[in-house]
Amino acid sequence: MKLIKITMNQTNNFGRIVLLLCALFLGNMTFAQDSMRADEIGNNWTPFTTIEGVNVSLKKEKVDVGAPDAFTYGMLRFENTTSNDITIEFLFELQYENGCVGCGNVEEYRKVVTIPAGATLEGDASFALPELTLLINNPYTTDLGAFQSLKTVQFNIK
Repeated sequence: MKLIKITMNQTNNFGRIVLLLCALFLGNMTFAQDSMRADEIGNNWTPFTTIEGVNVSLKKEKVDVGAPDAFTYGMLRFENTTSNDITIEFLFELQYENGCVGCGNVEEYRKVVTIPAGATLEGDASFALPELTLLINNPYTTDLGAFQSLKTVQFNIK
C-alpha cells in the first residue's frame, strides 16, 4: 500500500511540474505574439505591452530625412517603473502587403536598450537612440507594398 501512495504522490508532483512548465512556455508564447495593426498606430503614444515593470508604447512619425518625401518611422518608448536598471533585447517583425522585414529572427533587426531605474527612453526624429526607431515606410521602396502590422518576436530581459 505504501508503494502505491509513493507512486501516486510522484504522479501528482510530475503532473504539477508539467503543468507549471506548460504555463511558463505558453506565457512566453503569448507575449511573443504581441502585435499591432497599422491602423492602430497613431501619432500619439499608444500602449503596446508591459514586460517585468517596463511599459512599451509606440507611435508613428513622419520624418524629414533630407529627401523630397518624408519617411515614416515607428517610435518606441520604454518606461522603466522599477527601481533597477533593465536591459531589454528585442526583435520586431514588420508585415507588409508583399513581404516582411525582420522575419526569420534576422540579427540585423535585433536591438538592445538599457533603461535606467525609473526612467523613460523615447525614440524621436533626432535618432539619438536609433534602437528605438523602426522604419515603417520608405516612399522610394515600393516593392513591399503598404505596411500592415508589426509584432514582437522577442523581448528578453537581460
